[in-house]
Amino acid sequence: MLISHTGQLLFSGGADGEIKIWDFQTGELRNTLTGHSSAINALITSRDGRWLISGDANGGVRSWDVSTGKEVQTFEGHTSPVNSLLVSLDGQRLISGAADGVIKVWNLTTAAELLSLKQHTAAINVLQLYDDGHTLLSGSADKTIKVWELNTGDVLYTLAGFKTHVNEFVIAPTNQIATNGENGTIQLWQLPDPVDD
Repeated sequence: MLISHTGQLLFSGGADGEIKIWDFQTGELRNTLTGHSSAINALITSRDGRWLISGDANGGVRSWDVSTGKEVQTFEGHTSPVNSLLVSLDGQRLISGAADGVIKVWNLTTAAELLSLKQHTAAINVLQLYDDGHTLLSGSADKTIKVWELNTGDVLYTLAGFKTHVNEFVIAPTNQIATNGENGTIQLWQLPDPVDD
């Protein structure tokens, strides 16, 4: 589930592939979005809140106009379930992570594929951006976090040594990462080098 930036709408995705838009205050169903053929795994909105982006268990990714409920774009390229979605800080790119370890970077407006990142060996569980807007971090079931230069797709470094899948992490302003693994262990990492603006 996902709450809109304004706090007025709630988005929910079902196992039947339907996405429902609810009035968060009244509980009224505003719209039902259809087009996916499998369970909805991930939801995110564009930075301006105009679009909803969804990822499904067949690798499908679609964007929708929140106000009308109409489909805007289909992002074609993933061949396994899409687990994680992220919109770049400038609002121009969509980043998607899939169960086969592939991360794709798209033009959010045109759905053109810009990059395909294939350094992970297992499912992508979480994606986050550093506050510089061009440093991407990905947590995977391969027990690593990779740090990428989003503009080029280059891996800057890999954080290894996790005993379980990396399912969650947060980035601190001090250039540190706190991670949470499947066994409940929280680890604190210092990024090797400062991230340049």
